[in-house]
Amino acid sequence: MTDRVLENVAVPSLDDDTLYTVAVSGGRFESVEPTGRPPAGGEMELWPAFTETHTHLSLPCNWDETRDDPRLIALQYLYYGIGRIVDLFGFPVAAEAWEAGKAASPWPYPEVAHCGYAVTAMGDGNGTYGHGVEFPTPVHMAAVPGDVDTAIDSNEKRGATFLKVVYTEGAEHGGKPIRFTRIEERILEHAVRAAAERGMLSIVDCNTREETFHAYERGYRLFAHSVRDVDLSDADWDRLDGARFVSTLAGLRPMILTGAQFEEAYSRPGFAETQDPANLEFAKTIDEPFGIKLNLQEVRTASVGAMRRNALAALDRGRLLVGSDAGNIGAFHAWSLASELEHLAGGDPGLRRGLMAAATVTGWHYFNEMAGLPAREHPVAAGEAATFNLFEPESPPGSLPAQSVVRGTILDRDALAGEIARIRQSETKGKAVL
Repeated sequence: MTDRVLENVAVPSLDDDTLYTVAVSGGRFESVEPTGRPPAGGEMELWPAFTETHTHLSLPCNWDETRDDPRLIALQYLYYGIGRIVDLFGFPVAAEAWEAGKAASPWPYPEVAHCGYAVTAMGDGNGTYGHGVEFPTPVHMAAVPGDVDTAIDSNEKRGATFLKVVYTEGAEHGGKPIRFTRIEERILEHAVRAAAERGMLSIVDCNTREETFHAYERGYRLFAHSVRDVDLSDADWDRLDGARFVSTLAGLRPMILTGAQFEEAYSRPGFAETQDPANLEFAKTIDEPFGIKLNLQEVRTASVGAMRRNALAALDRGRLLVGSDAGNIGAFHAWSLASELEHLAGGDPGLRRGLMAAATVTGWHYFNEMAGLPAREHPVAAGEAATFNLFEPESPPGSLPAQSVVRGTILDRDALAGEIARIRQSETKGKAVL
């Protein structure tokens, strides 16, 4: 029995030249039929739900370094129309609370694919360690190739379906500063091969062009960030044939913003409804960017610029995945993905269609890959889960959907905000002790 029919909606990810009649039944698309009528203008647009391709559900994103309750995080993602999440390390820390919330929730939770805990370098004896050690969640420190096999075994037991490897010294624009120990290249090479032997994809965390090429030459094709030290040339892109990059501007930008810029950013629709209000109060106390205080403002600003340009170059080549690196301080769950789209677009309406497709259809394919699911044709098709957003025509990237649907359930955004507020007013204040 058909539950709902959407008539004369545009489905830009399928065909710009015709409107569609879309039927939903039992939480899935029953039919998606072109009408043959061309859009007249003003029709609602149906897009697949967003996929967050780089987040950390267990890390503390708030300025006071507290973790939000996983129940809150799930509702934040639903509020912004995000139906799928790729967690790039740390999810096992939050898994029990996430599953408990999911079982008790009246709303379907977003789907999650995760890597367990990342593989990174040992310390070098001089006080420098592999990137990831500084975060309040476990990582696997690999001293020899066999340590990677142990890590994969451990992660698989925790539900991991892909491998995350950290291979960076932390250098940014201009090749400085060096902050971390880089994993040995023999371990880097072994990791991607060991994961492939188990049917797993690997994604690598790099900052620089040099690191990216080293990882690519050892078999990596998925990169957790766009390159930040230089703008890749056309020749570089030719050498990196088949490589895909996740955009993560939102994870870096909080270090370079002024207090006024924070206040402006936090005035975006949805922030007050979904995030801890203490973050807005904190922003009012910021007298100068953290980059200035840390003597990194110029380097970090240049890095953000290079990352955006390289992300857009990847978009031009069909190789961009849209993420946010949420979980870093100041990179808030769900809100930061909307912010990411806005900053990638930079006010250019010509980028809208490509960014929306990358954040939805491309993200859906990527999620299925990372989750170890079979390849399928398109998320808006008969038999697929009815997880989608309806947008006003030509809404700028980063806009809230007019309506969000997850597996056939229409989400009431006011009710989601009300539940978030209720949890924040509880004894725990919406904070997690994991």
